Amino acid sequence: MYSLFAIMNDNVATGVLIINMSANTQKKVTNILNQQLSVFNSHYNREIEYCAGYTPSPSEIFIIDNFTDCRELFQYTSGEKTATEFNPKKHSADNIKCLFTGNSKTIILQNFDKKQVLNVNKTLFLSNSVFELSTSIGFNLPDKLAGVVTEDKIKFKSLQNLRKIFNMDKYFREATEEELKTFVANDKFYTDPGFDIIKISDTEILTKVALISKIKTMTHSISNIKKYAKQVGFTLKTTIDNGEEKIVMPTDKKEIKLLLSFLNEDIFKSGMSKQTYKSNSKRPI
Repeated sequence: MYSLFAIMNDNVATGVLIINMSANTQKKVTNILNQQLSVFNSHYNREIEYCAGYTPSPSEIFIIDNFTDCRELFQYTSGEKTATEFNPKKHSADNIKCLFTGNSKTIILQNFDKKQVLNVNKTLFLSNSVFELSTSIGFNLPDKLAGVVTEDKIKFKSLQNLRKIFNMDKYFREATEEELKTFVANDKFYTDPGFDIIKISDTEILTKVALISKIKTMTHSISNIKKYAKQVGFTLKTTIDNGEEKIVMPTDKKEIKLLLSFLNEDIFKSGMSKQTYKSNSKRPI
């Protein structure tokens, strides 16, 4: 049977706590988690290496090899390390950020948030024909898994959910405010006076800028960028500024995102219909 552990947030000095359960409860929890694992493995039957910017199909699941963030967790699930017991008098369930369980080879991860905590201290329960005010606490188990780790490989559907548990910057990150300013200030762009991309930036814009910086699109010459735009059928607006041709940075948010998609090589032309499309995939074939 599985032991259930909690990863605590930074408000708690002890990073991992064990949730002690009765034998009967432990058996039921094990059955629930095994069912979730079975559904996870059967539903997501196509593993693909994680690729930022790619949206997986319903049957696809992302994987990251050499995922080292769970090595300490394996020490708890294998019994190598003993975790401190979760004590409601010392620890608040509000500080739980993840539940996990497993064995020496596999770890099951579940996201946890405050909505799952059951505040029943104002609830009356019937006991021996008399209602009594509850003094206990409780929480719900999530109905889906955030990820499954097998040795040093993690399988997951949502990177956003993993980021609530682990620092995923080594695999994926958004551009910082300073990086955004530097990107727009590139001498290959022409911007209107007073233009401030930070005011309209969102997750998509921050992500695209980080990806564009990673593939170094802006190191190419304007002429090469224009050739690529012609190849994929993208209308790239340029202007002459102080004798130099520059790419016009739009002021409309939708048009900015379209330009960023082009610079991130997300625009392509169909081979047969010759129509221009925006792809949701940066996954190499």
